[in-house]
Amino acid sequence: MQRLGNSITSIGNRAFLNCKSMPCVVLPDTVTEIGDSAFFDCENLSSVVIGRGVTAVGAFAFIGGSNLKTVYYKGTGEEWINIGGVENTPNTAHVCYYSETKPSDDGSFWYYDTYGEIAMW
Repeated sequence: MQRLGNSITSIGNRAFLNCKSMPCVVLPDTVTEIGDSAFFDCENLSSVVIGRGVTAVGAFAFIGGSNLKTVYYKGTGEEWINIGGVENTPNTAHVCYYSETKPSDDGSFWYYDTYGEIAMW
């Protein structure tokens, strides 16, 4: 798992274009923007954690990575739509939303366990 530092505030256009060595990346809450094609064609990227600070996902940001299976987003479904997440992520990727407490409704929700690892409710 590649965790990007808290000093990073944006992921530039084509920043990780064609990166073959990153199976999972964690974007901290300090990141506010993911640029166009930032993770385009990252064929080994299977999951990404996107912090709550992101307000825009650029065109084709995660498209082209045929192995992207799961997006863990620290916001709501409505926010994911509003920031452009839906149209710039493969429709085969499953999006899970962060919740510190167990939700009462059905859906895909995640949290950090006591070891700091992602766990599903």
